Amino acid sequence: MTRVSCGAAVTGDRPSAGLLFDVARTADQVEDAWGMVYRHYLRLGWIAPNAHRFFTLPQAVGPNSTVIVGRIGSLTVNTLTLIGSSSAGLPLQELFPNAFDALVQAGRRPAEMVLHADRRKQAKRSFYALLGMMRYAYWCARHLRATDLVSCVAHRDAVRYEHAFGFTALCEPATVGPDRSCGHFPQAGQAGTVFQLIGTPIDRMPYQQVRHPVTRHIISRRLGPDQFMGRYRFDTQDLADSPIRSFLAGHNPSPVTCEVPVGQTGGRRMSADY
Repeated sequence: MTRVSCGAAVTGDRPSAGLLFDVARTADQVEDAWGMVYRHYLRLGWIAPNAHRFFTLPQAVGPNSTVIVGRIGSLTVNTLTLIGSSSAGLPLQELFPNAFDALVQAGRRPAEMVLHADRRKQAKRSFYALLGMMRYAYWCARHLRATDLVSCVAHRDAVRYEHAFGFTALCEPATVGPDRSCGHFPQAGQAGTVFQLIGTPIDRMPYQQVRHPVTRHIISRRLGPDQFMGRYRFDTQDLADSPIRSFLAGHNPSPVTCEVPVGQTGGRRMSADY
């Protein structure tokens, strides 16, 4: 197994000691990562407790998903899941259907970053961890032939992504509250949580023209397809006795559809078989 450190930051500071990044390669590693998401979302008040003690989204359980993890030794300290376009749709469609339709109608093929959690609360350490996971998400999306990286984040966090990673807001924010529910985060409405859809194109980024220093850092440190070959692919037979299946059976958000054909990108096959 090849593991990659986030490397020196663009400021020259040392990264968190011992923090290594990889993709989840077994069901146990996925459940461990999503268990941390569960605890994080509980603290935010976005979900209610459940017997499985982990949380995921239906669209994240499939062959177009990649679970990225950061570990110190055997301890998972942060995670992020990347979902490529497929017939299952993307989670962003629930809160931002018009923005998603606009992307598709423009011929774009977004890949969505979801289920981000960090065990540690120090802002500086969290930045280094997010930098390392963003690098994985960027190159994984490139190998999937996605055109854009997008994410639905709490509105208060959107500015951090814009300043640190060069993302921009794709539409007006959406408030989950008494007048607008969210099937994925049923408890978020109690606090009137505001979400923002952010994104950045990744298919027209020649290194010489990229001005944002963190984006240049990510692009200059390529991860080849072999880095993702052993990722857990959510095989149907493997999931037969998994708590992931029983969790999804009790989690029934609003149905979504996707206008991007499975495994196709403008007539080309998606490079998902790495």
